[in-house]
Amino acid sequence: MADDRRLQRIHPCVYVRDPDGETTAISLEWYDQNASHVELLSYCLIMRYDDGTKEEIHFDSFDAMAKKIGELAAASKSGRGE
Repeated sequence: MADDRRLQRIHPCVYVRDPDGETTAISLEWYDQNASHVELLSYCLIMRYDDGTKEEIHFDSFDAMAKKIGELAAASKSGRGE
């Protein structure tokens, strides 16, 4: 059950399409350096859980993704009693 999972890692990334039509997730840093060579499809958070599962949440903008990271961080702190 999803409620029993514990979030272990969050990987912010960008999904892009290269000139050959291949779609892949890349780091934000790589995208910043190579944006002119690929088509941006979405920003994404890949969340990995302690049970080995993963979840992806896609966003239309960096700001929307950053807002979600802030919400996840706040929820994590409140869950630890900070």
